[in-house]
Amino acid sequence: MHLLHRVKSELGRQAMSKLQYDKFLPKLIAEEGGASSRLGALATDLKMSHVLVVTDAVLLSLGIVQPCIKSLEDAGIHVVVFSGVLPDPSIGEVMQGASVYLEHGCDGVVAIGGGSSIDCAKAIAAHVVDPKPIEEIAGVMKLKKRPAKLIAIPTTAGTGSEATYAAVISSPGRKFLITDFKMIPRGAILDPRLSVNLPAPVTAATGMDALTHAVEAYLSPWGSSYSDEKCMYAVKTIMTHLVPVFQNGNSMQARAALLQASYCGGIAVSCCGVGYVHSIAHSLGGIYHTPHGEANAMILPHVLKFYGTSAHAKLAKLARVSGLVHENSKNDSKDAKVFIAKIEAMNKEMNLATTVKGLLPSGCDEIATLALAEAHGEQHSMIFNFKEFIKDAGYPCIKYMSHNECKQIVGQFAQAARL
Repeated sequence: MHLLHRVKSELGRQAMSKLQYDKFLPKLIAEEGGASSRLGALATDLKMSHVLVVTDAVLLSLGIVQPCIKSLEDAGIHVVVFSGVLPDPSIGEVMQGASVYLEHGCDGVVAIGGGSSIDCAKAIAAHVVDPKPIEEIAGVMKLKKRPAKLIAIPTTAGTGSEATYAAVISSPGRKFLITDFKMIPRGAILDPRLSVNLPAPVTAATGMDALTHAVEAYLSPWGSSYSDEKCMYAVKTIMTHLVPVFQNGNSMQARAALLQASYCGGIAVSCCGVGYVHSIAHSLGGIYHTPHGEANAMILPHVLKFYGTSAHAKLAKLARVSGLVHENSKNDSKDAKVFIAKIEAMNKEMNLATTVKGLLPSGCDEIATLALAEAHGEQHSMIFNFKEFIKDAGYPCIKYMSHNECKQIVGQFAQAARL
């Protein structure tokens, strides 16, 4: 099966190597202060007149959404709010939001929040123009129609979903990944003011999510000079600013830098894909509801150690770019280990979880099976669903992980949780 995955992955690499991703990117407004006040003007430029704002109840209660609503209303745009988004948004939430959109005759969507709100808004925007079951559009390039116009305003520096062509939607026991270039928002606003009051644990988890995107994309065999530049900027920026912002979140300049890093990480994973860290994190999130950023932070150093010498040269380059070792150092093995140790130190400094709540040793086999099926493009039957099997390229691998190796990595979190 690894040979088939290599063939599919190579086809994916060739396709992505021809991609000019800049032409798909949203119209971006990014300022250290006040960018969200330009939302009304951006929505007007996109010819929106009746907007569904998709967010979560916490952001609404904290008053973070209200300035955005005011900007829309000041521009003469009618606004209706759907604040029912929960972490790991479900198909049910998508259906609820789509119902509100259609009931009020909306012609555009504005997502305000973290990756959950933006992903939910993407799925809503797709569903209202082509009301198929979400299960039928999950997968690769299945959208027949361009989704409703969408503006994304992230309040966390994490997923980079405002720049990606993917959305993750949950159902009991699994997550659906919808990937299509039509999913990329038409506009995006990066306003650090909206993340200043973010709780420190959320700052930590979302920042490590963005770091994981950049590191996995940089290690990807699909990488290019374009994506490498985005990855190195993101890694250096996050390594520099994340822990200080966790300790004191009031720096507008640092918050703005982290938002830019998250945005660049989103571009990078769109060009290069992710890897085993994400496949394991998705499985843990689908079954044990482990927050995605926490899962990535927990798993990342273990997977990097598993890669061993296959990743040393690139991890060493990241260590040098980030100023962790001298820029002229030539010891790849040592420098790569310094980089991994830095990730572990960041996790510890920010008190990030080291165990998965509810995961027992008996559950590790299932997680390994699901994670490797996702990573190796084996979520569809080669016999009974050959078309989907071929389209599912999985994730590019620099070193293949066996079932037992994956189970051992997952087992480290379960064994600690059992104590």
